[in-house]
Parts: sequence; structure tokens; C-alpha cells
Amino acid sequence: MSAEVTSMEECLRREFIEPYILEKMNPSMGFLGMFKPINLYGSTTFEQYVDEVSAEDDIKSGVLSKPEVISEESRLHEIKVSPISSIHGDTKRYGFSFRISDLKSTRENKLIEPLIRYMDAAAYSMSRMINYDFLNTMVNYAKANTITLNDGSWKTSNMISEDIVDMQEAFDIEGYNYELTDMFVGKPSWYGAKKYWKALNESFTPEDCEGSAMHKVTEYTKGLVGLDLKIKPLSFYYNINEKYSSVKGSIVNVDVFQEQASPKDLIVEMWMEYGIGVKHPKAMLWQEDV
Repeated sequence: MSAEVTSMEECLRREFIEPYILEKMNPSMGFLGMFKPINLYGSTTFEQYVDEVSAEDDIKSGVLSKPEVISEESRLHEIKVSPISSIHGDTKRYGFSFRISDLKSTRENKLIEPLIRYMDAAAYSMSRMINYDFLNTMVNYAKANTITLNDGSWKTSNMISEDIVDMQEAFDIEGYNYELTDMFVGKPSWYGAKKYWKALNESFTPEDCEGSAMHKVTEYTKGLVGLDLKIKPLSFYYNINEKYSSVKGSIVNVDVFQEQASPKDLIVEMWMEYGIGVKHPKAMLWQEDV
């Protein structure tokens, strides 16, 4: 895209920087692409409603009564269920800026490539940060049942297929309609799984590993995050200031300005404000020993 920029004046326009940053973030924006962003319209707080008790749990505990045979004179049982707990969340704001002191070189278009490199680095770092935050939230809030690996590790395991089925079974909690649709593993486990299916003389199809999709991630080397992506157990909340954003659906704010005081450098700032909310902790699995 840098080849399309013919002048520094164009390169330093917010109307160029914002879509460029978004374009560079998208290819590596794995987790954000799985959860629809929700605009907070200026609020810095959000509520996450965590349902940790199923109807089956309520029936077993006696909170929810089973229906009984009724006569014309009798009254129906009132439905009582365990309340959904509400957790307060706050957005966080972070980003990058770079300073241009050599305005002469700017006017002579000598800084286009370095500026593009700054933007590339900022986009990559921001997308990685979001992925880290998603993973940390999943690990910290996951409540799905874990298993004991059959061989202790996927690096040289002969029972990866059985491990996956065991995790699917543990994920299938009575009273919930949860399914282990997607697994996210680090490189060692990813290539361990690939070698496992190759040893069986079978094709490695990560989109269908015993019915669950397997994804390779770079944010950690050990462990497995499992999700039911049909029900979207997380929500991504964000804020955009329309003064600093003009791209529909953008999650990035951009400002370009010149300092008032000497040396009157040109400043470019790029930032995001967001938070991640949890809705279904039992639809998330953290298997740390994979």
C-alpha cells in the first residue's frame, strides 16, 4: 500500500492512516473477528452477565420445581431460577504516537517508507495486544471441565484423537447446550497433532479434528483454549471518538497535529479504547497441560 502513497502530505492524513492501520490489523485479528464489536458510545464501563448455573443444577438443588399434574382448582407452580450474576467491567485505553522533527524531509517526501514501517509496527502490536487480552480473559474465566491427557503431552502423543473426544465429552455439561467447536493451541501442540495424524497415514484437517476445529496461535506455547463459538461466550466493547475516526466499523482513533510550542514537531497518535466481557464461562475451556 505504501507504493500508492505519492506524498508525505497524503501519508500524514488521518483519512489515510486510519484505514491503513485497520487493513494491517485485520489479517492477524483472529479473536476479534470471531466476536462482533459492540459500540459503548462513550461509556467507559460495561456489564457482563455471567450465567454459571444451569436449569439442571436448579432442578437438582430444588430451586426449580418439576411440573406436576394439575386440576382445574389448583394453581401452577411459580418458576424460580438462580439469578444471573453481574460483573462490572471498565474499558482500557492505549496506543502509540510518533514524532516527526525533520519537517524539511517531510516536505521533500523522504520519510514515506519509515512512516509506513511505523504504522505497520503499530498495527501489528495493537492486534497482538487484543489477541493477548482475549486469551487472558478466556484463561482467567474458563469454567468448562478439564481432562487428564492420556499421554501427558501432545508433542509425542499417540492418543491426541482420544484427548479431543474426552474434552468434547467434558464440555458437554448437562443442562447446557454447549459444544467444543474450536480449539486454540500453541505451535508445539499444533505440530504434534499434525505429526500424529501423519503417523496414522491420514490427512491433517485442522478445520475438522474429530468434529472440532483446531487453530494455531502464537500468543502462548503451551495450553489449549476451547470455545463454543456458536453461542459467542465473550463480547468485545469499544469506544470511538468521531472527531478522530471516519471509517465505518473502525475501532481505532487517529489524530495528526503540530505542537504549539517549540520545536513544533508533527505528532501522529493512534489509540484504542476497549473491554472484553464474559457471558458463558462454562462455554470456555483452559486445558493447561496440552
